[in-house]
Amino acid sequence: MGSKLLNCPDFAQMNDQEKYPLIVQAWIDYTYREDMAKAEVEAARYSQPQVWTDGVSLVGNCLTIEPNPFEQLKAQSQTDLDFHLSLSFPQIFFARGGMRVFLPLFAIDVTSIFSGEHREQGWNVEEFAFQAIGENLMRLYHWEEEEIQNLVTKEGLSMFLQTTFGLRRTRLQTLLNQIDLPDSDLYSSRRAAYLLSNKLSFANRSLRLDLRECQQRPHLIWSNPQAPGRDYLFGQPATPQPEVLYFGVFPDLDAPTLSQAQVLKQCQNNWLIAVQGPPGSGKTFVILHKIAQQVVWQAIAWVMNQQDTNGLTLVTSTNNAAVDNVKDLLQSLDGNPVYLPGGNREVIEKETLPALQAKMDWLRRTSFDEAIHQQARQELIARVEKLRQAEADFLRQQQQAIEVDQQAGEQTETIAELQAAIQALQVEMQTQQDWLDEFTTYGDFPLKDYRQIQFRLQQAEVAAAPVEARRQRSTWLMRLSNWLRQIRLRLQGRTQKQLLQRFNRQSEATIFNIVGTSFPVQVPQSWSDLMQLRDDLTEQIDRATTWQAKHRAYVRQEARLQQLQQDYSDKTAHPNGNPDEASLTNDFYECFPAQYHIEQQELFVWAWKYLQQESLRRKAAIIPALELYTDAITRSSDARRRIKDQGEAFYCKLSLAFPVVTSTLQSVRNMFPHVQAGIIRCAIADEAGMTLPHQLFPVLVRAQQSLVVGDPLQLEPVMPLGQGDQDKFNQQAFLDRGLNSIDIDRFSPTSVQTATAYHRAAGASGEIGNLGSGIRLTEHFRSVKSIAEFFDVICQYGLDVKTTERASPLGSHLLAYHVEGSQDRQVNEAEVEAIEAIIDHLIAEGYSLRDAKGQSRVGVISPFRQQAIALQRRLHSRLSSQEVNTVHKFQGGQKEVIIFSPRQCRSDDSFWFINRTPNLLNVTVSRSQILFILVGNLDVLRNAGGYTAQLVAHIERHGEIRELPR
Repeated sequence: MGSKLLNCPDFAQMNDQEKYPLIVQAWIDYTYREDMAKAEVEAARYSQPQVWTDGVSLVGNCLTIEPNPFEQLKAQSQTDLDFHLSLSFPQIFFARGGMRVFLPLFAIDVTSIFSGEHREQGWNVEEFAFQAIGENLMRLYHWEEEEIQNLVTKEGLSMFLQTTFGLRRTRLQTLLNQIDLPDSDLYSSRRAAYLLSNKLSFANRSLRLDLRECQQRPHLIWSNPQAPGRDYLFGQPATPQPEVLYFGVFPDLDAPTLSQAQVLKQCQNNWLIAVQGPPGSGKTFVILHKIAQQVVWQAIAWVMNQQDTNGLTLVTSTNNAAVDNVKDLLQSLDGNPVYLPGGNREVIEKETLPALQAKMDWLRRTSFDEAIHQQARQELIARVEKLRQAEADFLRQQQQAIEVDQQAGEQTETIAELQAAIQALQVEMQTQQDWLDEFTTYGDFPLKDYRQIQFRLQQAEVAAAPVEARRQRSTWLMRLSNWLRQIRLRLQGRTQKQLLQRFNRQSEATIFNIVGTSFPVQVPQSWSDLMQLRDDLTEQIDRATTWQAKHRAYVRQEARLQQLQQDYSDKTAHPNGNPDEASLTNDFYECFPAQYHIEQQELFVWAWKYLQQESLRRKAAIIPALELYTDAITRSSDARRRIKDQGEAFYCKLSLAFPVVTSTLQSVRNMFPHVQAGIIRCAIADEAGMTLPHQLFPVLVRAQQSLVVGDPLQLEPVMPLGQGDQDKFNQQAFLDRGLNSIDIDRFSPTSVQTATAYHRAAGASGEIGNLGSGIRLTEHFRSVKSIAEFFDVICQYGLDVKTTERASPLGSHLLAYHVEGSQDRQVNEAEVEAIEAIIDHLIAEGYSLRDAKGQSRVGVISPFRQQAIALQRRLHSRLSSQEVNTVHKFQGGQKEVIIFSPRQCRSDDSFWFINRTPNLLNVTVSRSQILFILVGNLDVLRNAGGYTAQLVAHIERHGEIRELPR
């Protein structure tokens, strides 16, 4: 077994480059199994046989082939690299277009017998690998997918036939005669063996050619470190950068939401971007904005660089409806078509070739207009510069804010210092205030008058000083001398009495001025009074001057306190500096998608005008390029060779005429005949959650950048192999080649819960529930809130529901009708009848099943094919088969009203198919815009647990359980 190989050191140390060819080979192997699993084999195609019945027999357990057909097939095997043959029985076929179309129930790969010699006795069939054809078993025997998944295939062909058809063990030839044949007049049957070609699908044949080119030329992904294909296999998405400017949005759409803008920003600097688009989140609008971005990018590149630039964008998906949705919106543009529709041979004949011819006719009859060319160029430059200037202004302010932020620590310290200084100054000022309050009267002290009195007093004192001095002498001679001097002083008017009188006379007016103040002065009556007055004056003047000095200091402190408080207020109000420069509450990168939406739309319009004029200016080179391309897609090998030789230079001319090409993934090789790195500037892949990993890989190898959009929480890819066949494939294609179980989980097409194209683009680990690092769109615009809340909860999207509330035609937005039900031949007829009655009730309430354009407003969904068919038959007069179908057929669609028929109604019914993941009910409920109706056995649905129980509980809380209308 493969597990032994895993212990080998060589395999344990296998690096990415060594794994690469093995993974691609596993993918190639899977395409053959997928071809067979979906087999509807025409007896011949384009005159080449696809089925061989003559000379082929089953004898016992052995396949026998007559010599002539064997040699013919052997010769074919030696020249056809894609040669694969399988054996099947019995022959079940129907007629279509005058040809038999075979429906094998299983296929036994007998390709290897044609590398040897013919055997007369034949080859033991049980020695070869076989595969059940689930699609045909469901179609012919009315089985459901769950039954196909549980087929017994691991124990060999004989056990498979016995358990599938209830036969007893015996030889294969006998079993052939016992197999139940379809009970239908639509099919013819023969109990005989036949050989059929495994290369049944042109889509898979093209994919195999692409994968082989990728396998044989590994340098396509390993020589470029920025190759999307390499990151798709072994890398991780870059971390989103919010501070990025982009140019261009699609006209007539609302401005991108925050999450949509995040995608467009990420596209500026990264080559692989994964986007998870929950239901109703506008992923198609993101794709259109990205297309506009690419058109503007190409025009700016031509304007700025004045050199040829390939701006080709491919929009692709495995889902035709997803591609058509984009095409329909692209068609809304006025004037010259911006895209070239591509696809299979029928699309090429009906759409591609006419579009190419129309473009060449337009180029030939239309003249280059220099004035429009220059105007478009100038308008482009002006709008780009406006956006760049707005960004530059913001960045300048942001830099100022950064510089202020760098000082934030210092400012914080400064604020603390200011606070401490204010507190200390307030304490000091309070002490000063207390003292000033105590001597507050000194605020009105008559200092000038006091000093004038003091001055005169000092004059009197000085004049009297000699007298006083002489009086101190004690000798009689000196006393005589003093007496004589006293006479002289009296004559001079300098005695104490005279001086006192003079002082009083000179100071009378001044003393009178201060009589009414708080500091009156008494007129001295003696010299001692005068001396006392001197001391009093000195004391009062000292106090007054001290008070005034302290008051002046207090006033200065008060001014200082006010300044400190203002500084503190400024710093605390704007801790990072100037609010106009530092506090950037409106982030430019967050606001510009809405603020400059009109300019972005105009950018796209002028970019497209510029590219059209540029194509007219270069028509002499572009028309031959379009003629060459016309030959190439109509299968001219010489034209394809010439395109391959020209490489990106050719696609530069094509992108000037058609910036966008649309095609399903299955038909990409029709539009791009060779795998050449970088010939597609940007590949946009939609519905990646329903895309197998190998289907997208060759496109990524061709691309310089890729935007991968999908939702792995909606429906997974349909797996045509039963579980047993899946296990056999993984053993042979992965484990037996030295790859391991982790590689299976990450790369195998059978690992639909862990290895879709979305998982790979998002860098998922391969573990169940790990979705990688894609950008999730979180704004929801489809379902009203009460409906959206259900699938938001079960998938944990974290949606911001922005849907405008609308009235329900039956009052509540969520309804459930209990129907006991029963099953007969995979159909619950009671649910069918109840749904018919509900539709009649809707009509009776005045609700029209169709809108003004004739489009249906109602959809009826069931998880099971046979139930959907029964509903189609009953409702065909009111609704078409597109409006009544399985959940898988409704992926990507929406209706105002969705009616859901779960079918399961018995306590022992399996709910594995519905409840194993949230995906099925997520898609079911999210198709509804204003009314979701559940019709079924509510007791059984509750008791089943899981998501069906959650659905019933949600309707009970947020809607109504009603009796069926009569």
